[in-house]
Parts: sequence; C-alpha cells; structure tokens
Amino acid sequence: GTSSTVNFDSCLASMLSKTTILVIEGYLFEFPQARQSIFSACGAAHRNGALIAVTASDITCVQRYYDHF
Repeated sequence: GTSSTVNFDSCLASMLSKTTILVIEGYLFEFPQARQSIFSACGAAHRNGALIAVTASDITCVQRYYDHF
C-alpha cells in the first residue's frame, strides 16, 4: 500500500527480514519522518540481503534528494 506516513517499528522490521525486494516511493523523501523511516527500513532490508529500489517520482524530487538516493 501507499501512505505518506511511514513508521519503522518492530512489525515493519519483521517483514523486512523476510523480503527480497524493497521498493521505496521517491515522493516519501518529502516528509522528514518518512525519510528517517526509509533510512531505517533500507538498512534493515540491506542487512538481510534484499534488493532496494527507489522510484524517481519527479525530477525536482530527484534534484532535492539526489544524495540520499
């Protein structure tokens, strides 16, 4: 599903331990709390060997957060 509110919690961490691909919607970088959750989720997914993909959303989002992508 999609939401602009993303919280990294034990439930999400548990799901990420079983996933093989994590897809992040790029527009979520616009929300500071979601951005922190994204970093935590990507770290957990990466530690478990998952591939991580980030959608580009739009060019201005990519320009603003390029270093984070």
